[in-house]
Amino acid sequence: MYKVIIPIKLKVRGPFISQSTVPGSYALDAVQALDSAGRPIIPGTEIVGRLRQAWEELLSACRDGLPDSICSREEIEEFLGRSSSSETGGGKGAFRPVRKRLFFSDFVLARPSPDRKVRYRIKIDPERGAVEGQALAAIEPAVASGREESFLGRVTFLSWSRKEAEAIEKKVLTGLRWTESLGAFGSIGFGRLLQVESCPMETHEIKPEEDLTCLDDTLELCITPLSPFCIARRHMAENNLFESLEHIPGNAIIGTLAETLDALEAAGENGAFAALKENLSKVRALHAFPAKDCFERPVTPPLSVIKAGGDILDAALLEGPCLINGQAPEFSVDWKDSSDVRDLFGWPGLRRELRVRTAIDAESRRSAKGQLFSYEMIVPGGASWLTRVYFDQVEGDRREEVKRQFVGLIRAGLLGLGKTKTIADVRVLLPGSITMPRRLEGACPAPSASSVVIITLQTPALLLSPAVGETRLDEYAGHKELMEAYRQVWDELSGRTLRLRRFFTRQFLSGGPYQYHRFMKKAGDGYYPWIMTEAGSVFVFDSRDGWKDKVKEWESSGLPLPANVISFYGINGDWRDQWKSCPFIPQNGFGEIACNLGFHWMARPAEGYEAVTGEEFWHE
Repeated sequence: MYKVIIPIKLKVRGPFISQSTVPGSYALDAVQALDSAGRPIIPGTEIVGRLRQAWEELLSACRDGLPDSICSREEIEEFLGRSSSSETGGGKGAFRPVRKRLFFSDFVLARPSPDRKVRYRIKIDPERGAVEGQALAAIEPAVASGREESFLGRVTFLSWSRKEAEAIEKKVLTGLRWTESLGAFGSIGFGRLLQVESCPMETHEIKPEEDLTCLDDTLELCITPLSPFCIARRHMAENNLFESLEHIPGNAIIGTLAETLDALEAAGENGAFAALKENLSKVRALHAFPAKDCFERPVTPPLSVIKAGGDILDAALLEGPCLINGQAPEFSVDWKDSSDVRDLFGWPGLRRELRVRTAIDAESRRSAKGQLFSYEMIVPGGASWLTRVYFDQVEGDRREEVKRQFVGLIRAGLLGLGKTKTIADVRVLLPGSITMPRRLEGACPAPSASSVVIITLQTPALLLSPAVGETRLDEYAGHKELMEAYRQVWDELSGRTLRLRRFFTRQFLSGGPYQYHRFMKKAGDGYYPWIMTEAGSVFVFDSRDGWKDKVKEWESSGLPLPANVISFYGINGDWRDQWKSCPFIPQNGFGEIACNLGFHWMARPAEGYEAVTGEEFWHE
């Protein structure tokens, strides 16, 4: 199997504008889409849409058999994807993601046009033959009238032979050459496509790594997306805006690799990666956090962090409510700006980019009704995403083989990451390359000096269900019910070596039609979304002998799903098969912990605080 990259050049004649969805300068009605470096682009999504339209037209024109340069209906869906089924009857393919095979980058203007000038359009009143009121449009094209400029991009895909890759290249070029124009205002002569050329293709063979002598059982990876990406956070119903997470979840990494393994199997080359495919559910990938300096992986800010008198402090070791220098401390829900805390814990400031997309009606050549949606994407901007991959749970006699196959696969990169199907390069780092941000380095008391243990969730964890023992969690549950529920969960997970003293947590619900039909079909008689404990949640414990062994196990394997969660939601009891009925498992990066962060001791208020009772606190 080969990873194939084909550079493509599109030459257009001006005037040309690929319209941006971001407002431009004052008084401009249509501005050119730009990338994060300020270069004019044709978005890859527009190229995909034009190519699909061209292939559909060519297919309908061929009634006496298809030449080898024209795609069949099945090939169009294979190459460019199709809509997932929304059937609820459990039919084959219902609510299953359907991925495309060809991934197009944005096409960037090869050289900036020196004479970009604003053009104006007017609308004529049909009755009077004069200019219609308030119908003047100002357009700033990327390419001026009469000029010929080239846009450069590439298409990336997997192919099991160079011959097949050449056949796909021929079909792509045929479709693009059938296209008459690109960009906006094509009906009035803008963006005439003059020439389509491809450069020599690049091929990279995907095969298991042969030499892993310098690597141990934990791999450290550096992921670099090659373009803006969107991995959508919790999506609100009836909302057509998809906002991206800043991090790359472990299940996105594992899922993308699983798709590549499926492609290898379809090509008949699964034998070289058979051990990895068999053991992929035992491989644990942490969420990849963004970093810009020295491979310092950020730390999720604890929810016990407070602000008081301009200082950033931590309340985890305070025994109860208090005033600091006569003022009530501010928790994260009270902050107007969290950038100072994020910077302290190593999180870089990332720029976001909004792109609006719509489907085009094939007959009217206008926007299809009800098909408008937006992506708020993360712009890499020089950042890299750092993660660790653990192989501890793979049987010892297979571990080396699985690791070699994993490294060989991951070095080909991640193809089709997130909703935008972004391509990402991946580097395997030397062990110990990823560190904690230096500003957070600090010693906490030795275990012999303190029996307090503080665990901070670095990623969300599925710890609760609506029924935890005798405790019921619903809209009426408060602190007492949560304390009892969390105490039961931690007693079970730790074998009673950790006794919960207090906590600083937030919870959110995760669910919806997709998760219900994909994972929750056995979740009781009704619909119960997952109750997730948010990243940053802090748990303070009294410890007993044996707690260190448990924490060490959680640091490498993640927090396991509690028994109440498994039974209530009908999740597979065998942890190796839990991915089939629950997305929030430790192998997908959920339930990552940090134990005894030095910050809790370093930032504990040393003086100037006075305890208040709960009654006094609320009355004041």
